[in-house]
Order: sequence, then C-alpha cells, then structure tokens
Amino acid sequence: MIKSRSIYRNKVTCLSVVLVLAFVLSPWLSRIQAQCDDLTYSTRRDRAKEIIHSLQKDGVLAVRLEGFGKQLAEIERRLAAEDMTPKSVKALEEKRAYYLQERQRDFRLYKRAFEEHFNFSRIAFYYDFNQELIDQSNAPIWLDSSGVGERRPDVSGHVALILAEGLTPESGLHAFLVRNKEFQPVCPPLPQYFRKNRFTTLWYFGERAREKKAEKLVQDVQNALEMTSKRIR
Repeated sequence: MIKSRSIYRNKVTCLSVVLVLAFVLSPWLSRIQAQCDDLTYSTRRDRAKEIIHSLQKDGVLAVRLEGFGKQLAEIERRLAAEDMTPKSVKALEEKRAYYLQERQRDFRLYKRAFEEHFNFSRIAFYYDFNQELIDQSNAPIWLDSSGVGERRPDVSGHVALILAEGLTPESGLHAFLVRNKEFQPVCPPLPQYFRKNRFTTLWYFGERAREKKAEKLVQDVQNALEMTSKRIR
C-alpha cells in the first residue's frame, strides 16, 4: 500500500511539472507562433529548406556559449578601483577564476558531445559577447581546441544556423535557442529551442551527469535536423 501511494504521488508530481512547464512556455511559444502564422507554410518550408541545404552543403552550425562577459567586465572594473582592500581583491579574483573555469568546462563539455554525436554539418563555437563580430571574417572569435579565439575564414560567412546558450524568454528555462544567421528566431518545421537539463538517468551524478545531458541535447539536435531534412524534401 505504501509503495502504491508513493508511485501515485510521483505520477502526480510529474504531471504537475508538465502542466507548469506548459503554462510558463505558452506565452513565449504563442508569440513565436503568431509571428510564424503570418507566413505561409510554403514560405516557412522554403526558409527551412534553405537553412538545411546550406548546412548539408558547406554551412556551419555555430554554437554560441555563455562567456560571462558582463560578469567578468564588472570584476575588472571593480579590481581597477583604488580603494579595494586585499580581502576584496582576493574575493574578486576567486570569482573571476570561477567564471573562467565554468566557461572552459562548458566549452569542453559541448565540444566533446558534438564531436561524438553530431555529423549533420560542420560545427564552430564562439562566446556570446562576440555576437556582433560573427560576420567579420578577420575577427578572432571562433574557439580552437583549447577554447582560445582564432580567425576562421572558412567559418565566417558560412554560418547557416545558430544554437545560442541562454534562457527561454519569460519562462527562464536553460536551453539552446535556435536562431538563423541573422540571429532571428526560426519557424517550424525547424525547432525553436533545445532544453539543456533534460532528465537522463539516476545512475549518473556530478560531472558525468552533465556529460550525459550534453550528449542527449546534441543527439536531439542531430535527430531534429535529420527529421526536418526528411520533411522538407
């Protein structure tokens, strides 16, 4: 009897979460849907086909990672102040080290996941504070294997689709938002976003759990692009 009640409570909890997510996502999705509804299905299909064909030909899926640019700039501004105490300086330096470490770990995490689970197109990574430089061929924004920015003429000008790490509007869910090369939201049949922290398994914890979630997200991206490619033929 106790086990049955526990199972029942778990089912109710899961249902409640689904309903809450549906509620908080609905305003944002409704706005995107309203924008997309202004377009004919043929127009939306042609735009999706152009992006997919570009990716399959020689285009690049650009993955925009969070770079903590504002946080790091604020730390540097405060460190430059003359009235800082040694204790305050140490605290800020530790905070700066934390952001840089998180940024590097995030890059390594998704770089490995895309290399192992994605083959739909070429991939390139950059940080969000370099968004305005994405079309400049000589801008050293594309991350090399160690996470350092470099010039990539073979990438600049070839971006077909962008996955931007961030939060969904209003609902605040951690996700990779799908954007076209002008960084505008895309319409169906292309997906609008991919959840970052989807449930995977209870058997993994800590860093391994983060790896599995990243792998699942990349697999979702691969499957979604493949399905879209089949739908628009």
